[in-house]
Amino acid sequence: MRYNLLWAMRLAVFTGLILLESTNMAHADVAKASPVEIEKYPDQTQEKLVASYDSLMKKNEENGFSGVVLVEDRGKLIYNKAFGYADKKKEIKNTPEALFDIGSITKQFTAAAILKLMENGKLSMNDPLSKFFDGVPADKKNITLHQLLTHTSGISKYTGDDYEYLSSEDFLKQVFKRKLKAKPGKKHIYANAGYSLLAMIVERVSGQFYETFLYENILHPAGLENTGYMRLDYSQYVVAQGRNYRNNKQWGSNVERWTEAGGVSWHLKGNGGILSTTLDMYKWHRAIQTAKVLKPETIKLYQAPHVLMPDSTQHYAYGWGISNSANSGKVVRHDGSNGIFFAIVRRYVDTNTAIIYMTNEASPGANKLIKELVYILRFPDYEPEIIQNPTRFDRLKCKVSC
Repeated sequence: MRYNLLWAMRLAVFTGLILLESTNMAHADVAKASPVEIEKYPDQTQEKLVASYDSLMKKNEENGFSGVVLVEDRGKLIYNKAFGYADKKKEIKNTPEALFDIGSITKQFTAAAILKLMENGKLSMNDPLSKFFDGVPADKKNITLHQLLTHTSGISKYTGDDYEYLSSEDFLKQVFKRKLKAKPGKKHIYANAGYSLLAMIVERVSGQFYETFLYENILHPAGLENTGYMRLDYSQYVVAQGRNYRNNKQWGSNVERWTEAGGVSWHLKGNGGILSTTLDMYKWHRAIQTAKVLKPETIKLYQAPHVLMPDSTQHYAYGWGISNSANSGKVVRHDGSNGIFFAIVRRYVDTNTAIIYMTNEASPGANKLIKELVYILRFPDYEPEIIQNPTRFDRLKCKVSC
């Protein structure tokens, strides 16, 4: 649920093809559209684009949207504005600096940490689990880092609740005792636990805590000072409080759950739950585009279409979804959600364009916002649709899942 890969891919391909092509974490229903060459998509003034985004988002805010939206057009940051409430109960407004749970977008940081260790000669993508852990069962001992990074390890998707705190030893026991869902290397099966294993490997190889290594080698060099788990002084931030659209009740934030549990659970660490801002994620996009943290050849590996995703034209890279076409260029993306928060990063690498947004009230309507943001950028005469948050009747229909 944290990630809703299937939904993302469907929306990705649909949005991507008509615009720049498919999506990262989703499978796809391909929609036909008039060809649009990315080098020649209409040039609009920044003023016009900002006015269009303001008009759309103010109406969406009136309709219940809560979050922050950022848009880069051909290498220029043109939009980064907040809407709705970070804490509706206390009537605290969202700000562009507010912290949001970015869910499975966390995976791209874990992948980058592994690649940094590779650059430093500490490991190889072909290294097996048995190199890093003792007592790995026979069916799992030859699972490689590449397979963990591409979700082709075959390990179980689920090990436990995100906020059920447990030691690394207990987490490993749970992962190792579960039967594989497929033979390693044979099938793409999205597995959060695989990225938690990668985070453990970062610790064992570097001799540092995962978050410490991440900050010193990835986040800080890229200028991401407002991204992390427990290292941030949350008293200095506006921390978005999640709200459950199904019952309109306050859910809270990861911070209070980590405080109650005594730390970040290995069910979550490395695969989801990091808090960040739209501007920090934009800085990360720019750091990748300019090879600021990883070498150009490493970034090529980072964003390579390694594995075709099931029932899809999309590929999975290392913590990213990848699509490519003559009409849209290379599209690199991922979303993240725990059912309360939702975030998406979509990068059009050939045109230096990016769309990033985060919300603390995930809903089917809020999740569809990406299409409207993209169409405004690509089609000057496009009339955007206002996203529809679920009505009370819709909430009843979504009682189990939506």
